[in-house]
Amino acid sequence: MSKAQLGVKIKAPASLSQLSWGPGCMAVALEGLADEVIIRPSQEAGLQLLEVTGDQKQLSRNLGETAMGKAALAFWALLPDYGVETETLGFELEVRKKIPFGLGLGNEAALVAACLYGLNKQLKSPLMPKELMPPALASGCAAEDLVASLYGGWNLIVQESPCQWRRMALPKGLYFLVFAPKVKAHQALREEIALQTGKASLQALSALSWAFNYSDFRLLEEALWPQAWAEEGSFLREVQEIVHAEGGLSCHYSGQGPTIAALFNNTLKAEEAQTAILAHYKAKKQRVKSWILSIDQEGAIIE
Repeated sequence: MSKAQLGVKIKAPASLSQLSWGPGCMAVALEGLADEVIIRPSQEAGLQLLEVTGDQKQLSRNLGETAMGKAALAFWALLPDYGVETETLGFELEVRKKIPFGLGLGNEAALVAACLYGLNKQLKSPLMPKELMPPALASGCAAEDLVASLYGGWNLIVQESPCQWRRMALPKGLYFLVFAPKVKAHQALREEIALQTGKASLQALSALSWAFNYSDFRLLEEALWPQAWAEEGSFLREVQEIVHAEGGLSCHYSGQGPTIAALFNNTLKAEEAQTAILAHYKAKKQRVKSWILSIDQEGAIIE
């Protein structure tokens, strides 16, 4: 117990992934929507999951069956290699789930990030920040979501195994309008969404990098929209047309959906689009959750 500090609360952000380039390519962390994990020293050796709230009974109470637990146990197994004796070491975990399940916002990746960051901090950081990725991947969560929740920012995954990523330089003033219609993900993704590949995608990524570096929002719009457009008459296309008319830079599903994320370069445009979209779905008697969120630059942190 001499290596442990007092109990701490860690939060880690939700994430948007895929972003019209297909799975495993990039993800961005969202400020203002985060899961929390509280970690306290325990007299009992090992890790115990004491309490879970906000999950609507969707998380197992058996730690080893959760993504967070799998990552935590993988982290625990590494500690002797870093000179940390675990025979009498113990922590109690409390989960406060605040990111809605099943919406394509990273799901359990934020809990994994918060747990690993917190355990490492409690033990005076025997692992370097980037060394948290291997145990994080033991969770089974997508690498791009884990990178976003652990480290923050907008990241491009450049290598799958071992996982390598690059954080993209960002202009100021980018915001996501994120909203979740009351439909199941598989219903939303029955529509065909053509993901352009090869030369077109490489050109778009090059334009994206340039636009970020030079705050060239017109180029950013030109790079993102061709990759994002869904088929005429589709569920996503209805929303895209509203976003485009309100000056959005892009609009697409996050992850496996059904959450839709629209990118804007100021909050006024985002607010006007939010009002128009909510009115559109109110007229159709459909409920929609929505948030306007900036890009989280920190990742998992102690509050």
